Amino acid sequence: MDLSLEQVVNFPTRQQNTLDLVFMPHPNFKIRCKPLPPIGSKSDHDIVLLDTAYKPFRARLPRRKIFLWKKADIQCIKQHRLHILRFRNRFY
Repeated sequence: MDLSLEQVVNFPTRQQNTLDLVFMPHPNFKIRCKPLPPIGSKSDHDIVLLDTAYKPFRARLPRRKIFLWKKADIQCIKQHRLHILRFRNRFY
């Protein structure tokens, strides 16, 4: 089965073996891929530094409406509330 992907890590990451497999649909998406030394003295596995031309898609959240309750017309809100309660009491 051909998925049209290419391996971009072309160097050994542990002794003579390439353990880190990174596949991309097109090699031009790779900006840089290079080995870095292991972290600490006990690891025998190199780090793979990979920079890509991909930009993550972030869906923008809709703008929120923030009510400023300090500027609210409290008397008007109370009147509307009473009106709603009277209307509801007629039917229930």
